[in-house]
Order: sequence, then structure tokens, then C-alpha cells
Amino acid sequence: GYPYALPGYDPLAASMSVLLLPLLPHCGPRALQARGCSPRTSPPRSVVFVSDLEPAFAQPGSGEAVRSVRLGLAEESDLSAAIDVLMDGFYKDALTLAAAEFSDEEMELLRPPLTRVNGGLKAFTRLLLRLQAQARCGGRLKAPSADSPPPQGSLMLCAVEGGSVVGVVEVSIEPRDGRVPGDVRPLHPPWAPRERVAYVSNLAVVSALRGKGLGRRLLRAAEGLAARWGHGEVYLHASADQPKLLRFYADQDYAPLPEFDAPQWVLALSGREQTRYHCRPLDSRDVESLAAAADAMRRTGQRRA
Repeated sequence: GYPYALPGYDPLAASMSVLLLPLLPHCGPRALQARGCSPRTSPPRSVVFVSDLEPAFAQPGSGEAVRSVRLGLAEESDLSAAIDVLMDGFYKDALTLAAAEFSDEEMELLRPPLTRVNGGLKAFTRLLLRLQAQARCGGRLKAPSADSPPPQGSLMLCAVEGGSVVGVVEVSIEPRDGRVPGDVRPLHPPWAPRERVAYVSNLAVVSALRGKGLGRRLLRAAEGLAARWGHGEVYLHASADQPKLLRFYADQDYAPLPEFDAPQWVLALSGREQTRYHCRPLDSRDVESLAAAADAMRRTGQRRA
């Protein structure tokens, strides 16, 4: 799903979107595209893993590299490694040089200061992503729980291999209005409450394991949590300009909802590219099996606590 753009639903943070969005990771999950990333090793984990929930979360045809990965609720010690995965999946340099517009001498002259500026923006983005994740996941990182998060919170799952975080995904409960979490939302009358739905975001996998089915496993695990929370549908955003990514979600039975596309003037003002809202209905068999798997995860966590 699409990365969160700004922390939570803080009005001040939302009002800063015009200034900050051009500096933040752009467009939908590039997690399935090849990029270099060295997984960061996390301290020993005490949280429950969900790999024993196969076959509910298993994907036919997954390679041995993916089968060795275990899925679990994120802990506070996982956060830095999870941000590494998100940066690798979503971040791109804010400033680049068009080689055709500059001579070789000019490129050599401009490259060092540009590298410093991009390095500073990258460090700022990483810090902001960490603060956002802490604000969204809050106490869930200190005391992991598979219960439904509060209205302004998220639950993070990590994929771990050999002590290293190699993939992440988040699940939250959001208004069904097609907006990316953190966007400015119009005032809504309190006597007409918004419909809230399960929403998947920040799906990312390290480059060494992309294309091996781990992204699908993480997605199915997120759907399992949504089913346990009583939701019959799952929503997410994906870049409208990435055919490969759109095909991936189509293969996972996610239907595009172009009627929720943001107007062009909003995109021009925010500096963001178009993202498309998607929905996957969970049929009764999905809901029953995935909810049972997520409930087993909760019971196992209680036994290991």
C-alpha cells in the first residue's frame, strides 16, 4: 500500500503537507522493484511469530528463501530496521541532474553539493518516517497485540529472516473516502459518522527477496488481521503510473476505484503523483480461515507472553 505521507491526523502536520510532501517518498509501493538494501539485524525478539499459521498465510510456489522467513508483530526494537526497509522501498532523491542539460564539467561541479543536499533530505525523511511510525503504532511497539488498533493508530507486521527485518506491512482502520492517511480531510458532520474500513499501507520487501512471494504473504497476513477485526473488505493505495504494480494488485484480486482519484489541482499543489484506491472483498471462506489464523496468533502470543 501507499506510504503514509504525514504523521497521524494532526491538523498542524496536515497543513504542512504542501511544503513537506515533495520531500517525502513519492508514489506507491516500489517494494517489488529491485533496489539495493542490506537488512539490518534486530535484537533478539520476544514477540510471537505467525509462521506457524501456514497454510492460511502460505502462498503456493513460494521459494525456500521465503519459507524461511517468519512473520511477527513488530516490536520497538524492530523500528529502525523497518524504517530501513521503507526507505529502500519508497525513497528517491528529491533533486537530480538532467545529464542532457549540463556539460561533464558542470556535472562534476554540481554533483558534490547536490549529494550533500540529497543526503540531508534523506536523513530528514528517515527521521520523519520514524516519528510517524512511532505516532501511528504507539504502545503497540512496546506491547504487541493483534487486537484492532485505535482509530488513529496502526498495527505493524515484520517479516524476519535470521534475526533481520526483511519486510514490513501496516494495517489500520481508516475512513472509506479514498484519501491517503495524513491528507487534509474536509469537516464531517458528527451526526453522520464515516464508514471505516481496513486499510493496508507501507508494504515493503528488501530487494534480495522481491519477486519470491513475500509481498503476497505480508499482504495476506494483513488481510487476516482485517478479517479478525470483523471487516469483509480491505483497501489500499497504489501508484496509478506503475503498470507492473497495478498488475500485482490485480493478481491479488484488488479492484481499482478510479472514482476516488485525486483532482489534478490537488496533485499539482502537493507535488505528489496520482495514486489509485483499491478494494479486495474477502469472501466468506477468506474471512473464516484468515480470522481463525489471526485468532490463533493472538492466543499464541498470550501463551508466550
